[in-house]
Amino acid sequence: MRRAINAVLFLLLAFAVVASAQTADGEEVGRLINDGASAYRAGRYVEAQKLFEKALELDPEGRRHAHSKHLTLFIARALHQQYRPHDNAPENRAKAEAAVAAYKRVLADERFHEKHHEDAFTAVAYLYRLLGEKEKEDRWILTRATDPSAPNGKRSDAYTVLASKQWDCGYQITERKENKQTIDQGDRGIVVRYKKPGAQRDFDVAQGCVREGLGLIEQALTLNPDSVNAWSYKTNLLRERAKLAQMEGDAAAQAEYGRLADEAQARHTKLQEGAAEKREEVPKAGARVGPVGPRAESGATSPYPAPTPPAATQEGGTPRRRVTVSAGVLNGKAVSKPAPSYPKEAKEAGVSGLVTVQVTIDEEGAVAVAEAVGGHTLLHAAAVEAVRRWRFSPTRLSGQPVKVTGVVILNFVLP
Repeated sequence: MRRAINAVLFLLLAFAVVASAQTADGEEVGRLINDGASAYRAGRYVEAQKLFEKALELDPEGRRHAHSKHLTLFIARALHQQYRPHDNAPENRAKAEAAVAAYKRVLADERFHEKHHEDAFTAVAYLYRLLGEKEKEDRWILTRATDPSAPNGKRSDAYTVLASKQWDCGYQITERKENKQTIDQGDRGIVVRYKKPGAQRDFDVAQGCVREGLGLIEQALTLNPDSVNAWSYKTNLLRERAKLAQMEGDAAAQAEYGRLADEAQARHTKLQEGAAEKREEVPKAGARVGPVGPRAESGATSPYPAPTPPAATQEGGTPRRRVTVSAGVLNGKAVSKPAPSYPKEAKEAGVSGLVTVQVTIDEEGAVAVAEAVGGHTLLHAAAVEAVRRWRFSPTRLSGQPVKVTGVVILNFVLP
């Protein structure tokens, strides 16, 4: 009996020692996580990475502290913040590649919340773009688009992003100065005539991009028929197709694609108005509170960073109403365009790129309305503030000044 009691006491003592060790390790893990979070918030990202990695070594299974399971994500974000966009030094690119690998480990870990998985997926696409790895970026987004286990809405978003890239490919060619001519026809309004590029290869590239983009956007709409973004890109892709038809001198095809674009625009407008009504009905949520540690403030917009289409206009650039002319991209009409200030938080997060601002220009060339509709949200306020100070050459229709609507595109480049 005494021997049995001694054995039980020995086991209890052993369990107590193990529990005490685990408690001590748990406290150390918690200290490392909190110290790492403090270093991250102070911008000491290398130190934060090392602290998080040490915590992970002590608790690889993520069981000894409430936030241990988030360590892989914390490490990924600390690595991400160390990467300097547009710096192609091998050691700098290695930081981005290490962050990509860490984010992929997050995606493979089922313990993470869906929001964390989405942040990680977006961050990988964003980093591939910054690294100039276009093929890797496209393949990465395509894995989401073709993943039958992913929600249809997410797959639709992925197809839309891929389609947006094809729209941008065509738009950059058709909108070259040498490929179009603006004509004031007096009472008949302002029209834009599109001319075939001097190099046949340019025309073929634009045509191929637009064709592929339309195929991708149809897949997006099959998965989510009510996607506002997908209908927006379908509208603009059809506008590109109409431009190309005009370049070939095919008036019938130009008219048909213009009609289809008008139908897509009407669908987009209806869905957009419905979405706005829903937003007004839903009270604003409070600030999102995450676990101790860094938040995803260095990633990209969601879905993935993509070119933003200009406001869809009637085919040929003809205004829909005599009082307001719809003119697409308005940068070229600006006579004074003060540069925007670069927001401090955007610099710290390594955020850069294009921001699209929807504007209404009054009869005297002043900006009456400005609203950011594309680009990273950290850059929106600065872009709008700058554009409101821009001045444009007044637009006249039949000799009378008119309002103009369109978009202005600003490019934020990290110093």
